[in-house]
Amino acid sequence: MGRITKLSLEMGYPIIAVGVNYRVGAPGFLHSSVMADVGYKANNGLDDQRLALRWVQKHIAGFGGDPAKVTLLGESAGATAGAFHLQSSEPLFQQLIAMSGSLAQPFQSAEGGGDRPFSMIADALGAKELSPKQQLQKILDTPKEEFVSTVGRRFPIRPLVDGDTIRVSTTFRLLTDPDEVFKSYPGIQHYAKIAPTLISAYALDTNAVSNTLQTTLPILNFGNDIMFSLPARAFARAWSHSRSPVKGTESFLCHFNCPNPWDGRWKGYATHVLDLNFVLQNFREDLSRGQRESAERYARDIIAFVHGESPWDAYEVDARPGSTVYYAPVDGEQDGSRFVPDEESESTGRRDIFQKVVGEALFDELVDVWQLFMAGPRK
Repeated sequence: MGRITKLSLEMGYPIIAVGVNYRVGAPGFLHSSVMADVGYKANNGLDDQRLALRWVQKHIAGFGGDPAKVTLLGESAGATAGAFHLQSSEPLFQQLIAMSGSLAQPFQSAEGGGDRPFSMIADALGAKELSPKQQLQKILDTPKEEFVSTVGRRFPIRPLVDGDTIRVSTTFRLLTDPDEVFKSYPGIQHYAKIAPTLISAYALDTNAVSNTLQTTLPILNFGNDIMFSLPARAFARAWSHSRSPVKGTESFLCHFNCPNPWDGRWKGYATHVLDLNFVLQNFREDLSRGQRESAERYARDIIAFVHGESPWDAYEVDARPGSTVYYAPVDGEQDGSRFVPDEESESTGRRDIFQKVVGEALFDELVDVWQLFMAGPRK
């Protein structure tokens, strides 16, 4: 984070950057009924984040910061976590930047919702025939190196709705109801008939027997739209000043369309996490002039937002649903980033297949379809 901090000094808008380490995978999110029975809470990783945010509130003034002007920036899972923390009435931060996070998806309850991955991990560790309490002890007693090599990231360990950090699952239906949005997020105050059409629109190969770029890319486009692009739009709409029952709220939507410049399978595509590298000014010496300028513009906009300024016109769902599009070609000499005042696909570079074919009323069902696909066949 040193480069974006240096840029903020050069702009005369200094920021204090605080990195947060937290438990991930099984240490951060493994939970089950038997773990609850002996006193283990769900969502340790989110509790770590909350503790860090409380630390910032208590100590940042000692570094010259202002606890009343804290901006939380999260990318991918960090963006999703940021949305979780908005469900708390505790004033942990004042602004949220959520980058490339899957913000609208159902999560299971902590009351038994983690039992299946718990059993899968116990099975992998050779404890399948033991009682649940013995399985828990086996997990606790397994040496770290063995646990990492055996379990790793093989199992679907996710946050759970615990009634504390995560009060409710965020759905498209919730985000279209202003009253429910601000009830669920107190932190903001301080199929069948459409399946063939979707298969055709996304060029999904239902007869594919191997994962090639040609067969995988349409699937990724489907997942990107329903799990990333549309949830970001739904959040921007929910927080739009014109819909918010709370005065003073604003949302700013952006699209990162810069293609990956490095050799490999995904060169030429705007890939996950690339946006964070651009914002933090990492590897800028390896970028073309146009992409360097786009990355710097993105970072400057972030810094301006942290300082309470509007980096571009706020999103107004009923008036001007505009956004900033960050773009520069791999070998380009010019930054093509720009503000666009509408949501037309030609302007934003985002597909609008779901809006045209399905409609918002069925978005949550499509999220379920995607999650079933990602979970794979049940044995």
